[in-house]
Amino acid sequence: MKRVVADISHKLILYANLYANPKPLGDESQDQALKEFRELSSRLHAAMSLIPVYPVTSFIFGLPKRSDVVKASSNLIGLYNGHDHTLANQGILNSYSAQHVRMALGIYIPEGEWLDPEKESHFVKAKDN
Repeated sequence: MKRVVADISHKLILYANLYANPKPLGDESQDQALKEFRELSSRLHAAMSLIPVYPVTSFIFGLPKRSDVVKASSNLIGLYNGHDHTLANQGILNSYSAQHVRMALGIYIPEGEWLDPEKESHFVKAKDN
């Protein structure tokens, strides 16, 4: 489980330039990043399933709570889906999804990189057609 969390931390930094600047499908590097986010979401659930008596074991070993694993997994899927500019400010919303993953899994976020949670709803706007 800790290895999967470390892999997620690594990929969130590695692909930040891609999810913060999303493009339509067809960009090879972005498509690879999207695939890896979906894979990491699946691996996170699989790792949790391998741990016996997860609520107790997670407490003993300092692992994220089950609800936080589900929240992180959901936000990784959000990154997988957040590529086509269906919403204005999709890159900012993707950055918030990445922050939610980090918060849920206890991945350190430097103080200067925090996005204000209260402003997140202001970035959800319908796409102009």
